[in-house]
Amino acid sequence: MRTIIVTALGFLMIGTGLLFQLKSTSAESRFAQVIPFGEGSGVKFFDQRDGKIYVYDNNMKFVSSYQLSDLGQPIEPVETAPKTLKFE
Repeated sequence: MRTIIVTALGFLMIGTGLLFQLKSTSAESRFAQVIPFGEGSGVKFFDQRDGKIYVYDNNMKFVSSYQLSDLGQPIEPVETAPKTLKFE
């Protein structure tokens, strides 16, 4: 009986360690293909996995995203942040 408990605890500890390892490497690998760059105002991120460029302003608010399909081809807009109306 004692052997079964010790074995079960060993598997539990190994499983927990593997879960923590998978969780930490998934965050690293999720952003491994993202390249930040900036020009002028704001910052842009190029995601090499899907060829998208994400544009943020100086306050790190999303502005728009673009799709790069192939080098030498036009960059197509994908999404633009909704405009906020200011009433004075």
